[in-house]
Amino acid sequence: MKPIDPPFAETAQRLRKGVPVNQKKSEERGLLVRLLCILALCISACSTQAVILEWDRNPETNVLGYRVYTGRQSRV
Repeated sequence: MKPIDPPFAETAQRLRKGVPVNQKKSEERGLLVRLLCILALCISACSTQAVILEWDRNPETNVLGYRVYTGRQSRV
């Protein structure tokens, strides 16, 4: 038996054990997908905040609506 080149040594070992060659890549891909999903859920959970707005009705009858601005600065 001639020696196996180092880049293919792991593939040869997997074939001798009867493990499919692409199984490792598939497992890594599945783990990456799971981690990305968890990260996306954490980001969305951290960025959602509930806000309740209350104000007194304007006594004028010609008001058509209100503008609501978001941010940390006052826009009065």
